Amino acid sequence: MSSIPKTRIVILGAGFGGMYAARSLFSKFKGCDDVEIIVVNRRNYFLFTPLLHEVATGNISPENIIEPIRALLGPNGDLYCGSVESVSLKDRKVFTDQGEISYDYLVLALGSETNFFNIPGATEHCHELKTLEDALKIKNQIIESLEKALRIADKAERQKLLSFVVIGGGPTGVELAGELADFLWGTFRRYYPAWLIDEISISLVHRDAELLPQFAPAIRGRALKTLLAKKIEVLLSQEVVSISADQVELASGKKITSGMSIWTAGVRPPRIVFDRELETARDGRLVVDEYLRLKGEENVFVIGDLACSLDWRTHKPLPALAQVALRQGRFVADAVYRNLIHRPLLPFRYRHGGSLVSVGEWRAAGQFGPLHIWGRTAWWFWRAAYWFKLLSVSKRLQVGLDWFIDLFLPRDVSDYYEGSGKK
Repeated sequence: MSSIPKTRIVILGAGFGGMYAARSLFSKFKGCDDVEIIVVNRRNYFLFTPLLHEVATGNISPENIIEPIRALLGPNGDLYCGSVESVSLKDRKVFTDQGEISYDYLVLALGSETNFFNIPGATEHCHELKTLEDALKIKNQIIESLEKALRIADKAERQKLLSFVVIGGGPTGVELAGELADFLWGTFRRYYPAWLIDEISISLVHRDAELLPQFAPAIRGRALKTLLAKKIEVLLSQEVVSISADQVELASGKKITSGMSIWTAGVRPPRIVFDRELETARDGRLVVDEYLRLKGEENVFVIGDLACSLDWRTHKPLPALAQVALRQGRFVADAVYRNLIHRPLLPFRYRHGGSLVSVGEWRAAGQFGPLHIWGRTAWWFWRAAYWFKLLSVSKRLQVGLDWFIDLFLPRDVSDYYEGSGKK
């Protein structure tokens, strides 16, 4: 690789897209001191977000779904632990709260943030499930709610405190609701009086007529039946119009008592300041060409939830999924490599590998083209798929051990840190 010029590649974001891009670049430029790879991220770790709901419900230890970024970096890699403030495309510079960074190639992989759709009270009174802190706050408030309710004499007040509402019936909402049912009505029954556990209620609110819109109708129906069998109240075709500290109000006029509301109903791209206007899709994602390059920029790539990349067959935007982001990360690493060795770029072609969703312990659904699987088989597939996506052998062993222990012992019900409660 002696012919490669001095090159600095800057990756903004360390989610699936950013980390898979970084790891692929390290592999391609192994032993090449002329290529420097810099990752910019708010935290010094990669977070395995698909398992956050298991941290929130005591199935997995929080430290087991994070990977220190520096442990994943190669010898020619560096980490800026900070926030991105702006990007100058003209000067090829990124401005962060830790200083400015010049680049030769830039990979935008900043993921997404929660979209509350300007619903009154949502920001103030809803928990999110985007970060490790979010998952721990949810778990801590669940424990706090049960401890408080145990000392309250008035039944109505207890039931209000023990009302849990999940807003959003996509995969995250369905997975969280299913695990909450197992956690609250299963694990906690070992430690609290039966009369208290029987006063718990869980509601799942979804604005569409069916859950899991990206799955086949048969899977949607089975997921609904499973949630109902778990005693979860599922409210379909119900749009949330306002949220308060103890209530969720729907467009139909119905008001749901809520001691804890969790929002899983949508995301949006983060706001990034550029030095020129950029073309965006209706949802705010940055429009890219068939090589995942920002329009008008030969050396700037956009991947993951931030990119509006069109499916080469349907010409519809690709979904914001981890498997899309990681494949885009690998593709961009190859594209940069091809540029530097003067080979023509190949267009990005995404082929969906299938979808999996869990619905609590021992229940999951899988869709692989025309093939549908359900129940325990799908649940093992679901766990295996995510287990293999963990980035290091050590984390695979730790998560595998957590899951093995969970087969025989109750979930963890300890309060991890101070700072629980609503924002």
